[in-house]
Amino acid sequence: MLVANNLIRSATRSKNDRLSCVAICRENESFLKLMSNLECDFYVIRSPNVSDWKNSIQEKPRNVKVINDLTELMSKPIDFVLCNDRLQEFDLAYQISSVAHVPLLLIDHVSSGLRQKLPLFSSVGENAGLFHRPLDINVATSDQVKTSWSSQMSSISICIPIFLEEECFEYDLSKKKGFLIDNNVPQDAINFIAPVFRHAECNLRYIDGQVAKNPKDYIAYVNTWNNIDAKTLMAMSAGCITISPKNQEIENFITHGENGLLFENPPQLYALVDECLNGKHDDLIENSIATAKELTCSKEEFLKKWNQVLGYISNLFYIRK
Repeated sequence: MLVANNLIRSATRSKNDRLSCVAICRENESFLKLMSNLECDFYVIRSPNVSDWKNSIQEKPRNVKVINDLTELMSKPIDFVLCNDRLQEFDLAYQISSVAHVPLLLIDHVSSGLRQKLPLFSSVGENAGLFHRPLDINVATSDQVKTSWSSQMSSISICIPIFLEEECFEYDLSKKKGFLIDNNVPQDAINFIAPVFRHAECNLRYIDGQVAKNPKDYIAYVNTWNNIDAKTLMAMSAGCITISPKNQEIENFITHGENGLLFENPPQLYALVDECLNGKHDDLIENSIATAKELTCSKEEFLKKWNQVLGYISNLFYIRK
């Protein structure tokens, strides 16, 4: 049924038809929220005990629907498959795109050196096959990420940075207190930095049933992932002194003591937190904000580029009326 629907769709769709996408997304609420203004519906496949939409991170947009499996889409054609990972998500994404005869769009959030977005100090082994994944469209979140995967051949390759609203860059340093930590990580990562949670001024960013805390209210922000993601960029833009795990990926964007702070072990993290709360690193804030501006784009540019990608799908992969 799915194949038949898509074959009919490719021959009968009109120029301005709203697109439909199956998204293989693990822990990508913040990123999908950025796409809420696109003329596209995203059907996110739930992975039991691994991934589900967490409203404490981002309220689910109207154009995002969480499904258990593809049987829920048997009566609805899809236009493309979106994958955020060359490793864990890719095989399922490729299988769906092949069976449904629709384009596969891969988003690279990290460079080839890191290979996959993971909780702090996690890593994956060497895998040359990651460079040769068969896909139709490749989107990278920065020029550095895009260049690192240069050996990847795809029909279309484009860099689309994360966007931040102008209000994200507004803050009042005199009203900041304590520090914020990204606690949306597996238990192993939580255990690794457990003592920092007991700090009197520690605030968890995400608590079930509550709206996510705004980093503009805090002096420092602890990034618990191995890359600079949308959540960390938001903290940087809000005048937070960001403290991130030290690795090759993050050092592409953060220089310790200039526009952020890096730690290699829990004792270093605890010491840096105390230094931030005591005002030692306030001189990093302006450089941090400048870096956030360099690594992000305006909402207008983001939507323009993503609409360009959707236009490619509409124009190049389907017969139009």
